Amino acid sequence: MGTTASRRDVLILALICLLIGGLMGAILGASTTAGAADGDTLTIGRKNYANHVTQIKGKGGVKFWNTTKTGEPAAWFEVVSGPPFAVNSIARVANLNADMVDNRNSDQLMSGWEGCSNDNIPAGTNWACTETILTPRSGGLLLSGSVDFRYTGATNERVWCRFYVDDVLIAASDRDVMVGPGEFGTCASTAFIAKPAGTYVIKFTLAGVDPATEPGEGAWWVVYVPD
Repeated sequence: MGTTASRRDVLILALICLLIGGLMGAILGASTTAGAADGDTLTIGRKNYANHVTQIKGKGGVKFWNTTKTGEPAAWFEVVSGPPFAVNSIARVANLNADMVDNRNSDQLMSGWEGCSNDNIPAGTNWACTETILTPRSGGLLLSGSVDFRYTGATNERVWCRFYVDDVLIAASDRDVMVGPGEFGTCASTAFIAKPAGTYVIKFTLAGVDPATEPGEGAWWVVYVPD
């Protein structure tokens, strides 16, 4: 009777060991299927987990192919915040295209300019020249213009030059010049104004000219600088 009980106990113990072994195998198999962790080799086709940086050093590099899914990238870089990757070289990478720079399209980063000149302004006449400039985003308009002249009259002469934007005088650009008989003068004006995106008509004028005034060359330009 005692021998039979002993054999039964041994058999039960063996079964328990088999159950425990199977359970441990299932657990270990599941962890292996889930992917590698720190210190393990990479498991292809599975998620791999690491708490430290994985480094590959040597003469060779790492190359990724995607030969099956059209339109899908060969590699993904996902981050919680910050840049998705970093480089230590300023060398140009061929075929690496970027659509935005600081959240701006290329046409929003371009500056632009317009201008006008006349080297044969008739004597005794005022002068004006108008141009149009397009600003693709908010920014500033830097205005600069000048006109040379000579006064041949017997008394002093006063002329003035200024800029208009959409026929509105830019007060900061208003300049007066006083010259005496036989003197040469230059009326020069500069100004900077902030403008939102849009199309603007810029006009530069020389006024106050009398018949004894001989204007020389007149020129002006405007430069658009994006924010």
